[in-house]
Amino acid sequence: MNPEHSHRRLPPPPDKSRGRSPQPPERAGSPDRRSSHAVARGRPTVDDLQPYIDAMVNSVSERVGPQSALTISIKVLGAEIKVEGTPMTATQMVPTQLVSSPGPPQAAAGAAQPTPPQSNLRSKQEDIDSIKHCLLNSPELPITHSFFLSHVQREAGDVSMLFSLLLHAEAEMPCWHDQSASTINLKTMVHGIAQAAVFIVTLTKSYFESRYCVFELRAARYLKKRIVMVHETDERQAGYAPFGDFWRNAPPDLADLCDIITSRPIRRKGYEQEALVQDIIREVRPQLNQAENAKKPLQILGKEVTEVLRKLGETAACYVDLGSGQTMVYLLAIADDLSLDYHLVWEHKECFLDMPDQAREQVRPIAVAKFASIVGRLQELETPPENLFQVCVGATATYRVAAESGAEGKARVDTVESWFRAVIADAKVIAENRVTFETLVPRDEAMFEWLAVKTACTEVFGFPCDAVIAGGSGSVQISMENEFMSGTSNLKAAAAHVEQHGAASYKASLMPMVRETFGKIGERLQLTPRSEDRPLRLVLISSFYYAAVACKVVQKGDFPRYREVAEFLQPARALVDGFGQPESTAKAKDVANLSRLLSMIDIVTSGDFNNVEVLIVREWTVRHKEYKATWTTGKFLHDARLKVLRSRKMSAGQESE
Repeated sequence: MNPEHSHRRLPPPPDKSRGRSPQPPERAGSPDRRSSHAVARGRPTVDDLQPYIDAMVNSVSERVGPQSALTISIKVLGAEIKVEGTPMTATQMVPTQLVSSPGPPQAAAGAAQPTPPQSNLRSKQEDIDSIKHCLLNSPELPITHSFFLSHVQREAGDVSMLFSLLLHAEAEMPCWHDQSASTINLKTMVHGIAQAAVFIVTLTKSYFESRYCVFELRAARYLKKRIVMVHETDERQAGYAPFGDFWRNAPPDLADLCDIITSRPIRRKGYEQEALVQDIIREVRPQLNQAENAKKPLQILGKEVTEVLRKLGETAACYVDLGSGQTMVYLLAIADDLSLDYHLVWEHKECFLDMPDQAREQVRPIAVAKFASIVGRLQELETPPENLFQVCVGATATYRVAAESGAEGKARVDTVESWFRAVIADAKVIAENRVTFETLVPRDEAMFEWLAVKTACTEVFGFPCDAVIAGGSGSVQISMENEFMSGTSNLKAAAAHVEQHGAASYKASLMPMVRETFGKIGERLQLTPRSEDRPLRLVLISSFYYAAVACKVVQKGDFPRYREVAEFLQPARALVDGFGQPESTAKAKDVANLSRLLSMIDIVTSGDFNNVEVLIVREWTVRHKEYKATWTTGKFLHDARLKVLRSRKMSAGQESE
């Protein structure tokens, strides 16, 4: 395994100059550099490395304390030196270990120079495929390190190790460094990058010739990591080259970083290193704060709101999601650590609206037992059963359409409502007056989904999304801040249309509804400023996740990440356009679902896909716990906050009296 590694990306600070910075004049008392040429030739001695030991000890001594145990290891061009002791004694210590290699043989004068080896770099697509493979079945990789340090070991090992110590001390969170990793392979490197807050490139002359460094940098960009760059400026060091030469061998997909990211010059004097580290820390403080917060449980409602709910004795609720294709029953409760606990009470893969009375009655004993189990689950959570403040039966699109279709349809919906009320009463889980049956209006369904997804995105990525696009069996929604729209779209009927008339015919029939329903949101999103550093961010959820699975853009178990919308559009359009061809294996349902999604993306982007990213996700893991970004979660957030607001108003009224 080639030991070259590490870390992430940043916007350029305004006051840094690009390119190589001039080396400052030596100060009196600075380390003696008389043997630096020996280091550059690859034959370091103990005297050569001693200045680096001194600088390292001086830089960390104030942080770790004068009596703390200290081990320093420096590797330069095949030589390793290790010093053990305390900051008080380390500078006077004799190295405990020194292993030297003789360095490369020198060519005789006038001898023909060997032909440079061919590049061993892999293509961008080969690396991206490897990165995807490394992330499979990794639904959440929480931030555990402050920085990932990417460098060529033989050219920047000493600087990288020093950065690791200084950044660890300043950020109060360890760095991912290849020399401290127990196992080094492609998977551990990708996971290390994913679990680091910031990726640091130590740019030296061989950086872009290293297959592993290029792989790491591609992984950092793929994972949308903040990238910081530093470069060698000391002509006496093995990794030095004029700044422009660093980029001569950069692959085309990475060469643009030269203009996007401002590189900082590497310094080796103690006070300059201190200033460099503090400058980097200041710039990436938001990412480090997010990493620190990620260690804590997700207090979904906040401590203050949760405390009010606890005083009210109302910390749990049950939601019945009456969908067009299945029925889901969830119990949501606030746990002791203020996080949200989910429990799937019951999953029934039928629509109760279409079930004959006899079939419903056959299911009834199972339903009663499932609702009765809620009491036991609350006891497991050490939550008093009386803290269950409501059971909300929420009827979505198919029920809404039936209720609005006339007396017969409304009677069918009323029958389902009566059945659920009777089941819940038999389960003896909650008082009858705390059971509600709501036919969700489109705006509310979209609003609740927005609340749930916005909360998850903020916690997982550190920033909210711009819009959520959701699809179900009977409707489609687009939601954003203060705009919530839903349109009727029966997926079963859409699949039949595609089967009979083709995808183009179905999309043409769909577009009038999409324009009328979502045109206003599209116009508003067009006013959202876009740039490479701040793209338009769309989240695709619900059945649209399965649409992306159908065209193989995502796989179940994939690591959730934002991706350029083109990465989704190309295979999605290919699947839709190829439907009906002899070689096509696409299902009409998937083609109909993708047609719905493509139409909605066209509307919200007005066909301009530059600087647009999509997050395609179904199952969420937020801070090590399951999180369902559905209308049920959003409604729990809404209902809980409403209860607190009413409680405060009542308290204020009593005080005024």
